Amino acid sequence: MRRVGPAGVYIMRKRRTGGLALSGAWFALEAQQVIALRLMRLAAGGPTAQREAHRMVAEKVDAAAVAARLSAAASARGAHDAGAGDVVRML
Repeated sequence: MRRVGPAGVYIMRKRRTGGLALSGAWFALEAQQVIALRLMRLAAGGPTAQREAHRMVAEKVDAAAVAARLSAAASARGAHDAGAGDVVRML
């Protein structure tokens, strides 16, 4: 939507379209790009692939620990569904 501001200049208002659906689509796209880049690095082989494999495993272990902690904290608060949002934001 456009409106005229001072000095007759058109000002564009930011629309709130997409919202959660658009954010989810971007999240999925970016995740796929990261996966593709990491798989290319692994496919190349060599010491770089070895470091990437170790890094990926370490990240998974750390993420599982954080997800378990967030989920346990949500359960302790009695908000059993609240932990999922925290885990997604952590990613």
